Amino acid sequence: MSNSVTVRGVSIGTGMPKICVPVMGSGEAEVLASLNAALGCQPDVLEWRIDWLEDVSPDAICALLKKVRAAAENVPLLVTFRTSHEGGQRAISAVDYAALLSAVLRTGMADLIDMELAMAARCPADLSGLVMEMRALAYECGVPVIYSYHNFEETPPQDELVEKMKQMFLRGCDIAKIAVMPKSSADVLALLCATEEMKQLFPNCPIITMSMGQLGMVSRLCGETFGSALTFGSAVQASAPGQVPALELRRTLGLLHNN
Repeated sequence: MSNSVTVRGVSIGTGMPKICVPVMGSGEAEVLASLNAALGCQPDVLEWRIDWLEDVSPDAICALLKKVRAAAENVPLLVTFRTSHEGGQRAISAVDYAALLSAVLRTGMADLIDMELAMAARCPADLSGLVMEMRALAYECGVPVIYSYHNFEETPPQDELVEKMKQMFLRGCDIAKIAVMPKSSADVLALLCATEEMKQLFPNCPIITMSMGQLGMVSRLCGETFGSALTFGSAVQASAPGQVPALELRRTLGLLHNN
C-alpha cells in the first residue's frame, strides 16, 4: 500500500496536509453557489455533502453531479452521504445507501468516495456484504475509498480509535478517517496519540483525524506533526463543529510546514 493517494495530481499523505472544503445545499442553486464559494478558497479537495439535498434519489444526484463536476474543473471531488447516525442530515437504509453510492461510482465523476465503517454493522445479516460490494465496485471504477467513523458525543479511548482505523484498512480502505468530539483536553490528546500510533504502526496508510469543536480545533492544524493527511476548512458554512475558515487554515498550515 502506498503512503499516499493521488487524485488529479493532488497527493494525500505527503507534504503539507491537504485542505478539503465542503460543498452543501438543498438544491442545485444552493449547491453551485456553495461550490463557487469553496473554489474561491483555493481548496486542494472539495467534499460534496449529498445528504444535504432535498432529493437524494440516485437519478437526481447523478444529474447534479455532472454540473458539480464540470464546475469543479480539475479540483478533486469527494462525494459523501453522511448519515444521521454519524452527524449527517438524514437517515438512510443500507440498501438505499449502497444504491446511491454505487450510482455515483458508476458515473466516473467522483474522485473519492466516503463510506461509513459502521454501515456494515447496521446492515441486516442477509445484507452484510453490501459494504464490501461497494468497496469492490469502487476498486473496479478506480475510485479511492475513505472509510470513516464519526462520534459527535464523545472521544473513545486511544486503543479503540486505533482499532477502528485498523479495521478500516483490513476492510480495504485507501484512507481511514476518524472525527470525534472531545469533552476535555485529554480527549484531544487521545485523538492525537492515536494518530501518531497509527503513523508508527502503518506508515504507508494515509489517515485523516480530527477532534471537533472549539476544544479540538488544534487537531485540525497540527496534522503534519502527528500524521493526519488532510484537514477540513470552511468557505461560508462549516460542515462540522470547529472547522477553521479555509484561507486562514492554509496560512497556518503553511507557517507550520515552512518552519
